[in-house]
Amino acid sequence: MDKKYSGITLIELIMTMVVIGVVVIPSAVFLAESIRGVFRAEDTVAATNIARMEMERLYNLSYDSVALAVGTDTTLNYQNTLYDLRCIKTQTTTNGESIKQVIIEVYPAGLAGNANYLLTKLISYRTENVLY
Repeated sequence: MDKKYSGITLIELIMTMVVIGVVVIPSAVFLAESIRGVFRAEDTVAATNIARMEMERLYNLSYDSVALAVGTDTTLNYQNTLYDLRCIKTQTTTNGESIKQVIIEVYPAGLAGNANYLLTKLISYRTENVLY
């Protein structure tokens, strides 16, 4: 008696699920990491632009105006954005010349000062008697 069976067996169904799992799970992980990378890059670009704008603002100040803020370490939310800007200003004197260092760091809002979340950092120096 020769019966023709149609349909799939339980073994075939299980093997199909295993093959699909082996292909789909790594693809989903790869896709999720790619999306996270895009958002990280977007944050880094936005943070770098914020730091550049703040540094340009400081470049337009006179040397003495920057001195008013020397020694300060201030953190503020940058113009109601998703980023906090930390500005550190120090002054040193070498061979009679005063040099001011300005460090601008940008973090996600609420995480300023946590090195694990630093998005970008710009450092600049100002001197009084150097002509460009």
